[in-house]
Amino acid sequence: MTSGVRRFSRWPLLLLPWLGLIVAVVLLMSSVDLAAAGRHMLAADGAMLGGALLCLPFTVLIAGIKVQRIFALADVPLSLRRVCSAVLAAASLNMFVPGRGGDLLKAVFLMDDRRLLPKTIGLVLVERALDVGALGMWALTAGAFFGYRQAALLGGATVAVTLLGMVALGASLRLPLLGRKAVLVREALGALRRAPLGLAVCGFLAAVTWATNLLTLWLCLGCVGAHATMVDVVAAGPIAILAGALPVSVSGIGTRDVVLVAMLVSRELDAERVAAGALLYTLTQSVGLPLVGLFALGRQSLAAYRRLAVAPAPEGHMSVGVSPVSPTRDI
Repeated sequence: MTSGVRRFSRWPLLLLPWLGLIVAVVLLMSSVDLAAAGRHMLAADGAMLGGALLCLPFTVLIAGIKVQRIFALADVPLSLRRVCSAVLAAASLNMFVPGRGGDLLKAVFLMDDRRLLPKTIGLVLVERALDVGALGMWALTAGAFFGYRQAALLGGATVAVTLLGMVALGASLRLPLLGRKAVLVREALGALRRAPLGLAVCGFLAAVTWATNLLTLWLCLGCVGAHATMVDVVAAGPIAILAGALPVSVSGIGTRDVVLVAMLVSRELDAERVAAGALLYTLTQSVGLPLVGLFALGRQSLAAYRRLAVAPAPEGHMSVGVSPVSPTRDI
């Protein structure tokens, strides 16, 4: 009976992203001419679009170095090849898991010993916090210096919430929204704060990772003639990306595009061209990266997915869906 109630209670969580996707697409259709946006996409400049695609491996590489450094600070050495494989696996899973949940499931691809899984999850959550803070910092900086009031306010709020959350967890305060994950993050922070300079380097790498991502967005907008400046993208892009990370749509599709169009149209840019660039960016992130990941990981990645199964976690820790066999052993 209890298991049946639990299964029933999960249906709203499973349906919400798809309903959110429908609502976001309807909003996008009501604000721009998607047929005109499609024509702009078909007429995109090949050189700039190729440049956007070339940014993808650099983004993966820098993100991999960031993750590798975070784990090294916690005395969990990992090879760069393995970490980059996990980053690509997370990108593939983000296409199907709401709220960029693939980033959290990345922990499964980084562990050797199942007893280290709680620590690995905590480190991945800290990495996500650094990413959110980096995006907020980019929006705050561009907004404050170049007159994007909305971007400055939202970016500043994002940075403040991230910093306050990290401080609260470090001080052993309870954060109800995180639940049992708060313990994992607190333990990870305890291991990382012994090397504050190393943690600052990881924060810098997070900023560089998202700088390459924003460069991809700028090239996608440029190839359809949207004429967005880099300042436009650095101010509005992080807010749109953070909106796409909310678990209200599938892979952020629709929500990210609507927010980006709304923010850039307020700067007197053409709505249809901005929508075309935003959709090209979505394709590079939601389709391009997973394709790169599947190509790079090959059969071993698919075998790793098949080995995932629900199994009891070590005593005293949260249960996580994973098999006793490490899914990254052959990656």
